[in-house]
Amino acid sequence: MKFKLLFVALFYSCFCFSQSDSISVKSSREKKFSLTVDYGFGFRTAKVPNGTDPQVKNYIKDLKSGNSLNFKVGYLKDSNTMLGLMYSRYNSKGSLNNIAYVEPNGIEGQGTISDDITISFYGIGGAFHFSGFREQDAVVFDMYLGYINYKNDTNLTNNYTIKGGNLGLSTSLGYYIALSPSIKIGPSIAFNGGVLKKFNIEGDNGYSGTYKLDKDEVESLYRFDLMIGTMIQL
Repeated sequence: MKFKLLFVALFYSCFCFSQSDSISVKSSREKKFSLTVDYGFGFRTAKVPNGTDPQVKNYIKDLKSGNSLNFKVGYLKDSNTMLGLMYSRYNSKGSLNNIAYVEPNGIEGQGTISDDITISFYGIGGAFHFSGFREQDAVVFDMYLGYINYKNDTNLTNNYTIKGGNLGLSTSLGYYIALSPSIKIGPSIAFNGGVLKKFNIEGDNGYSGTYKLDKDEVESLYRFDLMIGTMIQL
């Protein structure tokens, strides 16, 4: 909760700072390379299936929000266009006590279950940079296409790892305030994701299986991210 309040405070302060002309930041030469690191909250958009046990439903809902981290690096063709690469990672974890479950191998049990979900994205794409309220600030719109990977380390009676992947995309819009000719900070909102059509399960008990999902069963990996980031241009 403290981090959420900090995010709102930073967003507001960035907006107020962008209105001020008290700082003039001018670059002595054209920048060629850009590195952006964003961190914040991710919210997956997939709904919990109807008929899910209320206790399990609340647990799944909690797992649909987590922390997101984005890295973007690129070459600036000019002051408005960038070609680059992106890595994104979303993580959410939790546990639920005193719940009945069925393991992938069919064994029934009751106790504590836990999940540690990581969704990674590797993409190639580009960005468009526009001047903000001040000429030296930047409004950035980007889009990347690539591969999205899903991994869940889950613990029942035994430990299992669930893995899958597919084509994915990421797009974002951000406003970055210039602190110097090379450094900008600011908020952004991103939309990322893909769909999981099949996955593999491997257990420490020797279990291994591959599952293909029907169209009405595919796992949506789409999410929105609210982030604060730093852009460095050299």
